[in-house]
Amino acid sequence: SACEANFREDDKNAAAIASRMKDLGYAAADVRVTGERQKRITVSGMSVLPERSRLSYLGGQLSRVCGFPLSAPQLDADGTLTVDRANAIEVSFGSNFSAREGVCGDVISVFRDDERGILCAILNDGMGAGKEAAFTAQLASLFLRKLLPAGVRAETALRMLNHFLRLGRNRGSTESSTTVDLLMLDLIESRAVFLKSGAAPTYVKRGKNIFYLDSGTAPVGILPEIDAKQIDFEVRDGDITVMVSDAITGGDSE
Repeated sequence: SACEANFREDDKNAAAIASRMKDLGYAAADVRVTGERQKRITVSGMSVLPERSRLSYLGGQLSRVCGFPLSAPQLDADGTLTVDRANAIEVSFGSNFSAREGVCGDVISVFRDDERGILCAILNDGMGAGKEAAFTAQLASLFLRKLLPAGVRAETALRMLNHFLRLGRNRGSTESSTTVDLLMLDLIESRAVFLKSGAAPTYVKRGKNIFYLDSGTAPVGILPEIDAKQIDFEVRDGDITVMVSDAITGGDSE
């Protein structure tokens, strides 16, 4: 059903765009708007092809009609005009960690899913110390990096990871659990979803204010059922999100 939504036709926006194109002198034989979130506008059979110097202006006009930002219009050799919905926000990120005795039990992973317009940031902190804790964190990070871009829901991915790690524990592994601190940033809707299992608090700095996001949940791989808390958060221009492991706070999250 998620794939089907990518091709669902938006007749209302298509009609509004066709009317605006006609007003601008580019009457089109066919106008289609597809996709529920990642919308794509396709205009073909135009009475007059726009000059390439006018494409930016045309994109601005269509953006006003749709009510959301659009990428730069592309004019194909066959005269078809294609415009995609642009992200509402841009994001920059950085990370750092410190190893104790040459081994760090934290794994940081950041990746974009451009097809869905989502950026994911994951911080895994393996329970215990040494190479085994680091291996569990690396395994969890790889597990989530494979499942999430494939379209698996975050809650389902955590349940699968929990079951997977508990199998390792039952087969004699001395330590097979890890925290999961997952941020899924919706670049289109300007919203963030934090999913926390045993993770340290996250801090969001907005101007002079700091928002404190905590969960009080257990790490993945300990309990038979996943213990996770979801926090929805509306992001704004200039927000700074800081995700940390408990080594940073030293037990004093305030």
